[in-house]
Amino acid sequence: MDPEPSLPPSQPAIWQWTLGFLLVGLAWGFTTPFIRKGAVNYKPTPRPSLDHPRNSWVRRQVLGAIYTLWDLLRSPAYAIPLV
Repeated sequence: MDPEPSLPPSQPAIWQWTLGFLLVGLAWGFTTPFIRKGAVNYKPTPRPSLDHPRNSWVRRQVLGAIYTLWDLLRSPAYAIPLV
């Protein structure tokens, strides 16, 4: 016999949901000026392989993703505040 039947886990109260939503919005708002500054100062390097007519659409998309990752690792100030 079970000593006590297990109770279903209770859902968080509405004030916890509201507080969490406000805290996430506040954190997002604090990072916006830094991301905007990084975006304004960002100068992408020309990538002729992305515009080459012989490259297929799939190849251009893959190269674009690789170049984006490379640029992000090279200058993280665009994506990470306070760097």
